[in-house]
Amino acid sequence: MHKTHTTTRSDLLQTFASVESRFAAAKQNIAQKENNFISSLDELKKRLKAASKKALSTDFNSENPLNQCLTAYVAALNESVLEWGKGVKGYARGTEFRAKCGDSLLVFVYGKVKSGKSSLGNYIAWGQSDPTSQLVRAMPQPHPKFDVHAQSGVAGGDEKNEAATNHIFKVGALETTSSIQSFSLPGLTWVDSPGIHSMHDDINGTLARDYVKSADLVVFAMQSQSPGRASDIEVIRDLVDDGKHLLVLLTGSDLTAEDEDENGELIKMLVMKQPKDRQSQIEYVEKELEIIKHSNRIVSKVLPISVKFAEENGDDLVKFSDSGLSAFFDMLSEIARGNGVKMKLEAPMVNLRVFGKQLQSSQDVLCSRLNNLAAMIKSEKSQLQQAEMFAIADVKRAIGAEILFAIEKFRGNSKKISNYLNMRFEKIAMQRVQEELTAIFSRIDGAVNKFMDASAVRDLPGFEDKYKEFAISNVGKGRALGGGAGGVAGAAAAVAIYNWWNPVGWVAAVGALAAGAVAATGITAVGSDIGGSMAGVEKYQERIGDNLEDVEKAAHAIYSAASEKMVAQAFTGHLYPMFQVLEIFVADSQVALDAFKHTVQQEIMQ
Repeated sequence: MHKTHTTTRSDLLQTFASVESRFAAAKQNIAQKENNFISSLDELKKRLKAASKKALSTDFNSENPLNQCLTAYVAALNESVLEWGKGVKGYARGTEFRAKCGDSLLVFVYGKVKSGKSSLGNYIAWGQSDPTSQLVRAMPQPHPKFDVHAQSGVAGGDEKNEAATNHIFKVGALETTSSIQSFSLPGLTWVDSPGIHSMHDDINGTLARDYVKSADLVVFAMQSQSPGRASDIEVIRDLVDDGKHLLVLLTGSDLTAEDEDENGELIKMLVMKQPKDRQSQIEYVEKELEIIKHSNRIVSKVLPISVKFAEENGDDLVKFSDSGLSAFFDMLSEIARGNGVKMKLEAPMVNLRVFGKQLQSSQDVLCSRLNNLAAMIKSEKSQLQQAEMFAIADVKRAIGAEILFAIEKFRGNSKKISNYLNMRFEKIAMQRVQEELTAIFSRIDGAVNKFMDASAVRDLPGFEDKYKEFAISNVGKGRALGGGAGGVAGAAAAVAIYNWWNPVGWVAAVGALAAGAVAATGITAVGSDIGGSMAGVEKYQERIGDNLEDVEKAAHAIYSAASEKMVAQAFTGHLYPMFQVLEIFVADSQVALDAFKHTVQQEIMQ
């Protein structure tokens, strides 16, 4: 049936006043759920802090590569929990904001800069898009009560408490709104917000996005000059995903035309866009909106409006109706009389569930990464023994060839043989251990980087992608992998094996060589008596004469023992305990996160 009644601003305000008592009674108390949720987050923080303290108290040198991994991992996980805490504070601000509007429908105007949001609010409050102070004072009671709830402080925006002081929303050619400001009339709280996607989006846009979550109904203002942009559709999709009910307006649906007055003078006048053009824009935007899941939350067809045209033609009901504001006011009145109470009742729990869902989603990502990290640690730990065996075999094989070469090349010159084999053993052992440990640390770097990637949790309120890349310190890596060469060289030079006929001296020298190499890794818990223990090998306690076969046999035995000692210290001697520390910390973190996830599921998602 064709609508014949024109709904005016006065009609709209009377409708809201008539249902004020219904809105006042429409309150849902979810305080207990919120308290349980926040308490469980506090408990999670305590448990993770305890796990971190336990892990970091282990007596490992700060430059140990795995200690760096653990430190970075602890920091990343704690940063995630810190950001969750910021999100909870933002949620609490929204709850406090809603509490101030408990007896009215909270209508939040949202959109890009210069989309006519403040002008529309002023018109509903006063009947003018930019009223003067004289008009405000002359308006009959009740006057709307203006408030400012939060302010960004961006230069060029409205002054501190300007809306509350002047009783209007500031309008102008620039990015004038930099605060969450509102006016209240019986049954209605109308909230004006800074524009999104502006040059100050990181401040003003963030403020608007934080507070729009509190709305019962969102009025999305889209510029008629460029309707249906992908960026607008994406914002609307996010609002719908957050459970918001929306009305979509095409603001500024007018243009300036030229005509002649009664004297034949050329004049310019504001007119509405042609009906066919408006309809074409409606169809285009609605087609774009069809791709949005749950688009039924958009409670009306797209409405083209012109506040300026309505303002200039307020006394002409036909022209006022053509401005589109009558249809908009009619839709708001229908919501107030119908589903408005339902919207208000469901909004608090919807907000909590949306926040819980965001939190749960980020938790799932973190838990998945924890599982992957745990699997990597378990796999690497299980492969350490095999890697150690392969490395020992490679070192023995390589130094064996060098022994034959040295004896043949430096026949009769024990000093040159000794120096050459010490030098080659140092290089071969360090290179082989470095190759294996570099591969291990590379895999750890990758696992930690995946864990620290924040891309899956950026939508969480307050979350920032603070961890772009992690790499184990080159200083620590150098000392653990290649830096040991200095220790090996120092040990070899100090002992200087000149006498091939003193096997005990050989054993002591290789023992010191191994101890020097291991000490150079930066690990503090190293046995200082490696050389002494090796010196107790009984079968080398007799002179072997100058037979080259005996010399070769002794050299193989001594460097074989040195290979086993050095490589074992690099692998199972120091990596294995550190892997155990990492493994325990990951397990403790998983238990804490699982407990928190259970609370979120029980208190919020059901």
